[in-house]
Amino acid sequence: MPLILPTLDELSKIARSLKKPEISEELRGWSWREPPLLCAYDVKLPISEVFSDACPTGRNVYMRYVLRCKPKPMPAVVEGYLVHAMISDFASSIKKCLLGEVREPLSLWQSLMDNYHELAEAWARRAAEEMRGASPEEVEAVRRKFGRWFRALWIPLSFWICSEYSRAIAKNPFVKPETLLSKVAPAFLEFEVDGSLIGFSEIGRIDALAPFSVTADIKVGAPREIHRLAIAAYAMALESTFEAPIDVGILIYLQLVKGRSVVKASRKVFALTDELRVRAIEERDRKLRIVAEREDPGMPDRCPSHCGFLDACAEG
Repeated sequence: MPLILPTLDELSKIARSLKKPEISEELRGWSWREPPLLCAYDVKLPISEVFSDACPTGRNVYMRYVLRCKPKPMPAVVEGYLVHAMISDFASSIKKCLLGEVREPLSLWQSLMDNYHELAEAWARRAAEEMRGASPEEVEAVRRKFGRWFRALWIPLSFWICSEYSRAIAKNPFVKPETLLSKVAPAFLEFEVDGSLIGFSEIGRIDALAPFSVTADIKVGAPREIHRLAIAAYAMALESTFEAPIDVGILIYLQLVKGRSVVKASRKVFALTDELRVRAIEERDRKLRIVAEREDPGMPDRCPSHCGFLDACAEG
């Protein structure tokens, strides 16, 4: 599953193959003291909320932050959250193994399989907990589907990481564990991002921050344009904090094949251009204005089925 966790060699190739964009200085995150990055509102929202695809008009933001409504747990949203958390747990298992007593591919495989059997039931319980308040039928459906996700991701990822591990130690049998880890799993998963300097919440998380000025996000489902804007926002937030350029975005899309425990994975690599950054800032300002001015943007012509405010909007 190299599409999900790219290796150091892959990241290097991506950085070399993509033409470095010419980014205007005022659109770099470190220019947060001046327009257009300077925020006109005191309100701050999570990047994940600003660039959510739950509602085309942004009424989900109005419902949550103005009317203080609590969203209903929706199967598609819970599914995406659990897949992200499971991939993060897998990466943690790799680090624990490689920095521990693991010294050969077979022992790495056995450790990952031990974790698989230990975590499978725990994740099934977690799926049910995340759906608290839903009907028993919805809870059971999420439990079953996430069981398929778990089988479809953990085992193929384990095969792949053992293969990468074998390749790395074949080149240098005496490589240090820390160096080996940087080659096999170079990305920082669930990397914490402070977006407060450019109008977002102080604590946010990007799925992966990698070397070579690359940031990545994992999505469960179909590609949407707003996902690219979110990556641009995360990049500017990172630039505002570390004052180092982030030029490349990667979106990794995962879809569970219907009726099977198999995941289809695809990757979109793109430059974080001026155009994307400007559109991300415009979306930030639009959502912040809704909250700051208590402005109801109205319901869309068609509500996405995964919006947690469907019932509350209808009642309103």
